[in-house]
Amino acid sequence: MRKHLWKSCGDGGDVSKRQRRAPSPWWWVRIIISSLLMIWRTVIWVLTWHDH
Repeated sequence: MRKHLWKSCGDGGDVSKRQRRAPSPWWWVRIIISSLLMIWRTVIWVLTWHDH
């Protein structure tokens, strides 16, 4: 894996473009994951609350 990363670093232009475009999709991914975790926690809380 490390060797592959070093080879990709050789393509300086492509790497810089990828790094600039990366933040926006990851920002949405984090929001979606956080919202899913909140929904999952509430579902578990409701299920456990009904059990008791």
